[in-house]
Amino acid sequence: MTGFEGEREAFPRLGEEKPLQHRGRVLRMAIFHGAITLLCAAMVLLAIYMLASGDGGFIFMLSIFGFFGLVFGFWALHYLRDLSARPINIEGEVLKKWHKGNIFIFFMPSYYIAVEGKIFTISRREYAMLLELDLVRVTCYPHSLTIERLERFDETEKQFIPAASGASF
Repeated sequence: MTGFEGEREAFPRLGEEKPLQHRGRVLRMAIFHGAITLLCAAMVLLAIYMLASGDGGFIFMLSIFGFFGLVFGFWALHYLRDLSARPINIEGEVLKKWHKGNIFIFFMPSYYIAVEGKIFTISRREYAMLLELDLVRVTCYPHSLTIERLERFDETEKQFIPAASGASF
């Protein structure tokens, strides 16, 4: 027994894959969006039943829950498809980065980058460490674009390193 057995889990060797850390987030989001979709579907069915029985006041309920059911169903489908998908790598320059307030999370800012025509949501720390035109490698799930790993190319080391490395806040 050597003293290096525990290092195998923390530091994969060359050619080995790093463990997936955000698969649980994909599962949680699939459950969340799926539950809201099912609730909206139940309300739509209730509204259709009431409309069929002659009560015209349920047209508003049908349209509101139908709209939100489609929106959340769209995202639920993407997360459900990602449950069986392997993450993919996308390499390219950060074409644009921006942030905005998110109304659904009490005006908390959300941070975004655009790479190879795809838009990714990133953390505040990663946002602070990246510049536009930085070369990055995004390991993400192909349908929901949930990021598994975000790495930037370091010119001095000539390799990809975690995007948030060196951040101290």
